[in-house]
Amino acid sequence: METVRTELQAYVKSSSNEILNLDNSISVLKQMLEKKKSESAATQLHMDSILHAAATKTLARNMHGCRIPFPANL
Repeated sequence: METVRTELQAYVKSSSNEILNLDNSISVLKQMLEKKKSESAATQLHMDSILHAAATKTLARNMHGCRIPFPANL
């Protein structure tokens, strides 16, 4: 009976360690995900500002009569 108890305790300890390791892995992966989300949002913001600047320049050119003629075949 003592052998079974010892084996059970070893199993419980091993399982607990495995669960803690998996929880740590999940935590690390969640941190990585949040970092990537933040990087993605920053990149999107940068792209939005580039597009806004391009649109503003295009609008300014069009308002000053610097229109680029469209080809006749379009």
